[in-house]
Amino acid sequence: MEDRNYFWVSANPNIWKIEELKNEDSRFYPAYNSDQRKHRKFNNFKDAKKGDQIIFYQSSPMKQIKGFGEVVKSFYKNQNNKEGIKIKLNYLIEPINWGQLKTEQIIKDSEVIKKNAQGALLKLTKKEYKRIIEISELNCDDLIMKKIDFNISLKIKNLHFPESMKENLIKRIETNLKKGKHIILIGPPGTGKSKLAKEIAETYVDDNYQMVTATSDWSTFDTIGGYRPDKNNNLEFSPGVFLDCFKNNHAQKSKWLLIDEINRADIDKAFGPLFSALTGDEITLSFKDEADNYIKVVPEVKNENIDVLDNIFQIKDDWRIIATMNTLDKTSLYEMSYAFMRRFAFVPVPIPEEIDKELLENYFDKWGKDTNNTKNIVELWSTINDYRKIGPAIVKDIINYLSENDNDYVSALISYVLPQFEGLSYDKLNDFYKQISKLNLSLKEEQKYELKAFMTDYFQLREGEEIG
Repeated sequence: MEDRNYFWVSANPNIWKIEELKNEDSRFYPAYNSDQRKHRKFNNFKDAKKGDQIIFYQSSPMKQIKGFGEVVKSFYKNQNNKEGIKIKLNYLIEPINWGQLKTEQIIKDSEVIKKNAQGALLKLTKKEYKRIIEISELNCDDLIMKKIDFNISLKIKNLHFPESMKENLIKRIETNLKKGKHIILIGPPGTGKSKLAKEIAETYVDDNYQMVTATSDWSTFDTIGGYRPDKNNNLEFSPGVFLDCFKNNHAQKSKWLLIDEINRADIDKAFGPLFSALTGDEITLSFKDEADNYIKVVPEVKNENIDVLDNIFQIKDDWRIIATMNTLDKTSLYEMSYAFMRRFAFVPVPIPEEIDKELLENYFDKWGKDTNNTKNIVELWSTINDYRKIGPAIVKDIINYLSENDNDYVSALISYVLPQFEGLSYDKLNDFYKQISKLNLSLKEEQKYELKAFMTDYFQLREGEEIG
C-alpha cells in the first residue's frame, strides 16, 4: 500500500490514557480540542484514511510511546455531530522514552521533533515510522523476533526415557532443527509425543508457540485462511492456523506451530500452496486484504527488514513446525505425499526395548506412583506389546485406574488398551485373550466373560469366531 500515511497521536493523560484502548474495538478521536477549537494540524485529520498507521504517545508527564495502531475510519461526523477520525490500538509495547527518541538521527527533522510532540495528530514519513518500529523491537520482547539459538541443548524435563534412548532422541531432534528441518515425531500411542513436542518448543521459544490438533475436515480454509464476515457483515480475510503464526494484528511475529496427529488431516489438500512456502519460495494467494492487495507469504531475506503491511506474512528462517503421528494411524488414515514428507525429518519416539521391573520403577519415580503390582504390570505391558505397541502414558492410565478401582484389570484393558487393537485379526484377538487369562491377574469368571463380550461386540466378530 504505497500511499499509506503514518501518524503520531498524542494522548493527554489528564484526559485519556492509551492503555484504555486495549479493551476497545476502536475510539472516536476528535479533530477539535476541549475548547472546541481545531487542533493545530487539523488538515492531518482530513488526510487520514482507513489503514493508515499510528504511533500512540502519552504526553507529559509520562512522555512515552506506548503502542501502535491504525486508522479504522476516515474523517467523518459522529452521532454527536463532531468531526474526527476513528482509531484503534493494535498492541502495547514496552514504553519508549521521549529522551531516547530525540537522539535518533533519522527522526531529528520530523514534524514530531520540531513540534516537540505538541499536537494531537502529527505526520511521520515512512522512514521515520519504520525507525520507531525498530526502536520498539529493541525495547519490547512482544515485538522483537529474536534469532533462535539452536545450539541450546534440548531439555526434556517432564518425560522419562531410558538414557540410551533419550540420548539418540535428543541428538536427532537437535541435529534436524539445526539443519532447518521441520519435525514429525512418530511412534506408538502413549510414548509422549505430544508432550515432547511442547518440551522442544519450550526449550527454544519458551511459550511462543501454538498447538492444534489436525482433523479430517481440515482444508486450506483452516490452515491458510479465507474470507469471513466481520461484525458489520463485511467479508474480510482471516488467517488460518498456519498464517496466524506470522502476524499479530498488524505486527509481524514468528510463533512455532505444533500439530498433533498430523496425518488425521488430508495434508496435501489442507496445506496446498504452503508446500512452496515451506521451502523458502514467495507465494501469492488468491485472497486480498482490506486495501485490495493480494495476500503474500514471503521468506526471510538476510539483512532486510520488510515493511509491516497487512498483506505480508513473513516466514522466518528459524520458524518450525513440530508435528506428531501415531504409527498405529499411519496406514489407516491419510497418506502424505513425498512432496510434503521431504520438508520434514521423521524422528521416532519408540517404546523401551526391554520392559522390566527396573524400567517400570523408574517410571513410577517420575510419576510419583507407588504400587505393589510391578511384576503384574511388567507382564501385562509386555503381553500387550506382543500384539500392539503402546507407550508408557497408556500404562500410567492403567495404573491410575487400578489404584482407584481395586485392581480391576478388565475395565482398565477395555478403557485404554483394546481400542488400540482395531485392525487385528480374529486369531490375534483370540490369542491375546488366552495370554491375558494366563497372567496372574486374579481374574474372576464374570470378569473374563465381560472381557469376551466386549471384544466380540467391539470388533464385530462373526459367528464361529468365539473368544476363548
